[in-house]
Amino acid sequence: MDMIERSLGHGRWFSEYFLKAALPLSDDQLDREFDIGQRTYRKTAVHTVNVIEAETARLLGAPPAERLPEDASIPDTIEAYRIAYDRFEGAAREIIAGGNEKQEATYVDNYGIPQSYGGTVLFVITQNVLRLSELRQFLERLGVENLMEGDVQEWEHFAGLIDQWGGQYPEGFVRPWAS
Repeated sequence: MDMIERSLGHGRWFSEYFLKAALPLSDDQLDREFDIGQRTYRKTAVHTVNVIEAETARLLGAPPAERLPEDASIPDTIEAYRIAYDRFEGAAREIIAGGNEKQEATYVDNYGIPQSYGGTVLFVITQNVLRLSELRQFLERLGVENLMEGDVQEWEHFAGLIDQWGGQYPEGFVRPWAS
């Protein structure tokens, strides 16, 4: 697994984790304003999807999909995230497969500024991690307990990758992710 695949897997896994953690929240909680992100959990979650969709469309040279509305439900946001991230992963893999020539090639963004395809792939990955941090902070402020941090090492354990790769845990070690 290369570093980009690791970043893509981590981003997808934890985004869905932090989106699913909001399922029990009320509309009042989802729309409560704070001093982070897009001011509310819901707007930040929707913004995450819309950024991925817009940037992926630029990578593909295609028109963006219809924007997810700001008042989207969490189940709709989760589904839209999955679709957007599937599309993004495909575009990212195409650009990576194109080597340096494709990664260093440029296009003009919606502000009229040239951007590289490789930089845009990394932009989406890093923006996703930033939004994960904000979603986690919203959840914590809304009283959701026992949240994971959202880091790559945590993902490797909870997704079963360490086991898959033959990692040996100390005798008697209780794996909280195995229950």
